[in-house]
Amino acid sequence: MSHIDGLWHSTIMGADYDRLLQPLQDLFGAVVMHDHHMERPEVGRRGGMIWVGDNSIEIGAPVGDQSPVRKFVERLGGGMHSIALRTSDIEATRDWVLGHDMEEGVRIADSVFFSRSEGSHGLLLEWSAMRTDDDPRFGFEPPYPKPEDPVAPALRYGFVSAAVVDPVAAAEKLAVIMDTEVLRSVPGTGPGEIGAMVSLVDCVLVLHTLPASPEDWPWGPAPTRPRFTGQGLQVEDLPKALAALEAVGVRAVAELEHAVLLDPAGTPAPTFLFDELFDEDPRRGADTSV
Repeated sequence: MSHIDGLWHSTIMGADYDRLLQPLQDLFGAVVMHDHHMERPEVGRRGGMIWVGDNSIEIGAPVGDQSPVRKFVERLGGGMHSIALRTSDIEATRDWVLGHDMEEGVRIADSVFFSRSEGSHGLLLEWSAMRTDDDPRFGFEPPYPKPEDPVAPALRYGFVSAAVVDPVAAAEKLAVIMDTEVLRSVPGTGPGEIGAMVSLVDCVLVLHTLPASPEDWPWGPAPTRPRFTGQGLQVEDLPKALAALEAVGVRAVAELEHAVLLDPAGTPAPTFLFDELFDEDPRRGADTSV
């Protein structure tokens, strides 16, 4: 049976690398792990992973006319693109995933592949056994310096959010192919509510209902098709963090239970802040250090 170790990274794409990176550095203390130019047509991006709190985000901007990143940015305006999942045995993972009504998409390397989104309720998933020598999870330090005095330092990467047609059905399928568990399942929820949650082992996937119209969507630009939509970062003190952010012009615009959405205009992807994990989070109670 397949097993994921956790989130390898979420992925945020945009037209300009520096405009993706700077807010994440200045606001939340992101550290660059690596920054590469990859001109292969199936990749076509400048960027790489950054470390935020206790996990990583891949950020990327298009390189080359045939770049899939360019196609994504032009079609959907950028933002959250996909998530990548860590596994210790990529061949066992591939066999497991493809054995559950999934198809392989692009294979980046022997240790990294994408599955086609049609089998995962429209959400694009990457699977990886890759280890890099700049990843704190494997005992390394990122080679780039930490930003000085970020406005609201992130302690943990808390969750990734997505919009799907049926959150309950999507959660059930995703939990099977990732070999994790459904943490919450509430049929009949609206776009502004949490319809389901799935464990990613070291964080959580939050699922919303795809809105019927833009007016039904409270979390920034409304998705018109299933996709990943945002992220949640844990801070030490939410009121203090929100006050500091407002002082630099980034204000709160909506709430999701005890998480608060920052104005999407000030961040490269819709970003929620919170200072307490969801009750269902598998890390809750296991670590009281934050």
